[in-house]
Amino acid sequence: MAGSTVKSSLSTYRLSSLAWALAVDKTMMALRSEPEVDFDSYSASGPARMLSGLDDDTMGALREELAVAGITTAAGSISPQWILAIWQASNAPIKLELVSRADGLSTHSQVSLFDGRGLANTFSRTVATEADGSVSVVGIGTVSTITLFTEDILWPVLAGSMPPHPELTATGSADPDSSSLTGGPRIKVSAEEVSKLVDGSEGATTVPNDVTAAIKSPTATVHLSVVAGSEAGDATRSDEHYQSAAVWALADKLYSVKTTGADSQRSLVLAERPPGHIAQQVVWSVLGAHDFLSSRRSEEGAS
Repeated sequence: MAGSTVKSSLSTYRLSSLAWALAVDKTMMALRSEPEVDFDSYSASGPARMLSGLDDDTMGALREELAVAGITTAAGSISPQWILAIWQASNAPIKLELVSRADGLSTHSQVSLFDGRGLANTFSRTVATEADGSVSVVGIGTVSTITLFTEDILWPVLAGSMPPHPELTATGSADPDSSSLTGGPRIKVSAEEVSKLVDGSEGATTVPNDVTAAIKSPTATVHLSVVAGSEAGDATRSDEHYQSAAVWALADKLYSVKTTGADSQRSLVLAERPPGHIAQQVVWSVLGAHDFLSSRRSEEGAS
């Protein structure tokens, strides 16, 4: 993606979430005197306060974990390569989050894209679905998978974080006009029908069974968000940014899910999608982010 000429590469590190927080902390400490670093704001953040409250034994174990992973040197200093990667990720012009839920597990992959490369932080939470369809967190995982990669293999990195259903993880077409993005039957489900489904009165609706399953008890759901500009590490332009979002639900078939109408009468529109649709949407959302940033740079150069 993005026409990168960087040779494809991928490195994966499995760490405790606290160890990763310490790596970020060490980066901020190393850069605290740099004028572009707001160290005071970082020091007041939740992760920084959490680390400051840990006992010596716990901190020692976290330092050992970073040393074994090769993120810090034998002397305990974070390596220059990791300082650069973490700082670039925190200020990346494009940021993406993919959240997939299945079997009571919610997996989050938070990705920063910069200079043809990416850093992904993937972690999981145990969740419960309430009777009204809302999702609540009942447990937070203690492990983060940190992946450094070149942007051309973004999709394999994301696909590896999702439930192993081919409808979700298949590679998509490179053609933006393919039926994967534009085709498929669309079914509108009114707010009243959605309410009946949530209440267990699906027999009183005309919604097809598979669509009912996708709304009420999907096998898996996937949420995608891509931002670029002021919402993704560029504080110099607060007036505008690029944003793309999408939601899918898997039952017997894969559906993209959109909402329409006023908040009080919000309807759902489900469109049947083939395997590979999520991959293709990721590709084109990220391409849109790159196009937005390129266009803005051209405008600034002409002014």
